[in-house]
Amino acid sequence: MKKTLFLLSFAALANCNAETIDFKAILTSICDNNKQLATMRQANLAEIADQKTDNTLGETSVEYSPFFRKGVNGLATSELIVAQEFNFPTLYSTRNKTIENSRRVLDSEYMVTKRDIMVEASKLCVDFATAIENKAIISQRLATADSLLSIYNKRMAAGDVSALETNRIKIDRMAILTLAAQNEGEITQLKLSLQRLGASPAALEGLLPSNPMVAIADNISAIGSPEMSLANNSLELAQQRLSMARQEWLPTLKLGYRRNTEHGENSFNGPLVGISMPLFANSRKIKAAKQRQAAALLEVENTRHLVANRRQSLSEETKNLKHQLATYDTALMQQSLATLLKAVAAGEVSIIEYYREADLIYNTMQERLTVENNYYKALVEQKTMSPVGQ
Repeated sequence: MKKTLFLLSFAALANCNAETIDFKAILTSICDNNKQLATMRQANLAEIADQKTDNTLGETSVEYSPFFRKGVNGLATSELIVAQEFNFPTLYSTRNKTIENSRRVLDSEYMVTKRDIMVEASKLCVDFATAIENKAIISQRLATADSLLSIYNKRMAAGDVSALETNRIKIDRMAILTLAAQNEGEITQLKLSLQRLGASPAALEGLLPSNPMVAIADNISAIGSPEMSLANNSLELAQQRLSMARQEWLPTLKLGYRRNTEHGENSFNGPLVGISMPLFANSRKIKAAKQRQAAALLEVENTRHLVANRRQSLSEETKNLKHQLATYDTALMQQSLATLLKAVAAGEVSIIEYYREADLIYNTMQERLTVENNYYKALVEQKTMSPVGQ
């Protein structure tokens, strides 16, 4: 019993001296350093730059044609054409609006990806906190097993207990050491997963804050259901592309200068004006644009339905899990374990009876950890999907 108190006192001293894990810093570093998000930002910038490049004046052409004739020294005649091609002026303004709509769609896609990554990171943080809380329970069980083994070794030396009872404690201690090894492996894997997302290794070291799950959930902010923003922006883009398709009948213009020369005669020169019109392809483009607009409108309705159902489902899930979590009395379970240990030390309870009761309590503590883990994961999703301001 004294050994257990010593271990608990040592752990309390370590808590005073070691820094606590800052989950806000972890999530911020992931947001800033995630490679997928950084790649997506650069790809979006490149996509918009490409679209702007397409919305410029057409090709500038320079053509020179020399002609030769039998009996004439040198050039008999030549032709020079310098021309600039450009679209009808209103198309440039329409395309600029389309580019802006495209930018909004790309931004919305980025926010959806960012939301998914932050939810994944937050859930990993919840698992990380759960694993460390589980480590504390395992450490408590190991300290208790060591105390029991010390007590029963003395009793066996005095002939008061059998080797069977002592072996029961040793087997339990062996199982606890296996759980400890599995727990360390889980913590290591969770750290690696968080680092893969962009977390700093140094930020993952330390002790848990007093309310780790609350600290994680408090650093998740609502971003207004990015799927809904994506669907609405995609619809606006489809409408703008339909408007642009309807203007595709406008002619492409060509302005320039033309000069013709004849051997021994004056040259002829003057302005060049050209026009080209898509007489046959435009109707099909309009039809395709209308179909894309109809599909985007259906996607808005479908996304609205899915988001509303998901919000309601998460709301019910968090309420149910919160109610389950409130039914557990951690203080009572710890008090019961301490009372059982005292009873064993006093010889009032056999080791078989102790393990029957203690295993039930430890199983209940593990169940509580699972419920707490599920509750905060659901809460993280609910917060990210909640409309901003709610």
